[in-house]
Amino acid sequence: MLKLLGGLGSLGVAVVAALLLLVAIFSVQLSGSTVGGGPCLPASTGSAGTGSCPGNGAIVAQAALAMAPHLHGNPDAWYDVGMPQPVLHYWAHTCPPGSGCWIDWQEGSLQCVLFVIGAYALSGSPLPAAGNAIDFWSLYQHRPGWMEIPSATAPLEQRGLPLPGDIMVWSDPPPRVGHVAIVVGANPPAGGKNGSVTFAEANGPGALVTETLLPDLTVVTWSNPVPYTVLGYIRPLIPGGGNAAQRLVRLSQLDPGQYDSATEYNTWAYSACSAAAMTEVLNAYGGHYRIHDILTVEARRGDITPALGLVRNSGIADTVAQFGFRTSWGFSLTLDEIIAMAHQGTPVIVDFPPHRYAGGHILVVIGGTATTVSVADSSGHNYTVLSRRQFLQWWGGFSAIVTPRSG
Repeated sequence: MLKLLGGLGSLGVAVVAALLLLVAIFSVQLSGSTVGGGPCLPASTGSAGTGSCPGNGAIVAQAALAMAPHLHGNPDAWYDVGMPQPVLHYWAHTCPPGSGCWIDWQEGSLQCVLFVIGAYALSGSPLPAAGNAIDFWSLYQHRPGWMEIPSATAPLEQRGLPLPGDIMVWSDPPPRVGHVAIVVGANPPAGGKNGSVTFAEANGPGALVTETLLPDLTVVTWSNPVPYTVLGYIRPLIPGGGNAAQRLVRLSQLDPGQYDSATEYNTWAYSACSAAAMTEVLNAYGGHYRIHDILTVEARRGDITPALGLVRNSGIADTVAQFGFRTSWGFSLTLDEIIAMAHQGTPVIVDFPPHRYAGGHILVVIGGTATTVSVADSSGHNYTVLSRRQFLQWWGGFSAIVTPRSG
């Protein structure tokens, strides 16, 4: 089904620099657009990470949606004159005549890898490396600034949900050419019902394809002429890595815009502090989620109820694992150790249990001093700084350190 991409390794710095201005102009246009009316855009879909679609991933998805309408054929390896000019220039400079990959962006021969690197270039964030489609999984497995969210090949507890802008990676039987595409929308499975993932691609059965996302987070994908398997999703973290605690933005669990409907808001708003804390942390590492997105997974897995909120300490680890994150949690860290971690750039989720704080609460420590603790608090109180004495009176000793599984 898919052809090998030859001669494309690390993408040269000189190439990126030469095209930066051209791509940047077009990507600025994308960042304020509603390109194509695609799956990344409507708030009513209930899609993971959709709504207003802020964030770099959404701009990549919009770039892919700007390219997809100009592809045709089955496989869709042909493109018309409307293909964005910055993409054509990027392909021409990256794969010039005489290179092993020149043929892979020619009319009638456009390969999936060229589509993916074109979308990232058009978004203003050119990829640091590329190879054959099947090689993407190994190329980005331990690359700083990137994370991988496994699908079928990982145990259930390590699988996660796709997000707009992710690079979706397939494997196939030998010769293992593989396939890659750009995720432009996702509806998570819920209530025992299937969800879906929509992606834009080249050299496949269509420019925009939606496939079933099963409750076990595997994807029902192509089986003819050979069976393909979705390995998972590759996602960029916030550019430059660095201090997630400083980047963390407080969300209000009482903001109706963080929920998918009035019913969801009325059911969960006053018990969703754990979902809000996880959303803040995941977004600090490059996500663009609403509380709804994390709450949907947390509730589906039985880790939260409207009456009790978070029902078990392991629920944070259980929930964020579905988004490609790992958690170190327990009762062993001191407050000084938590503040030190926050100063090093790692936000820490903590609890105020009901026997210490009326109703109980979950929030995030993002810094502190010898006398104060800086927090992100999603409740109506919106605490930002607490005295150490007050914090220790309310704190139950629980802490959860949530970080990307790779990158």
